[in-house]
Amino acid sequence: VHADLHPGNVLVREVTNATNPRDLHYTIIFLDAGIAMSLKDNDRKNLLDLFRAVVLNDGYTAGTLMVERARYEKCTSIPGGKHAFASEVS
Repeated sequence: VHADLHPGNVLVREVTNATNPRDLHYTIIFLDAGIAMSLKDNDRKNLLDLFRAVVLNDGYTAGTLMVERARYEKCTSIPGGKHAFASEVS
């Protein structure tokens, strides 16, 4: 997996179907993959779930996943903390 993701290393390209211009697809292009690493199955699932939420512009789910799946977090020890964090991400 690419270990240096930031806006300068990720491009999204719109791909139009030549026979049906309304049929749009998007391709994600990762640049500068000089830093890469392997993930354990659970970490891979966590990354895919978070990435899916971000791509779908679902900030609340992304924030909830960050809290629920973090190894070390304090949001759940504060009443309403998880909801407050997830709301700010959205």
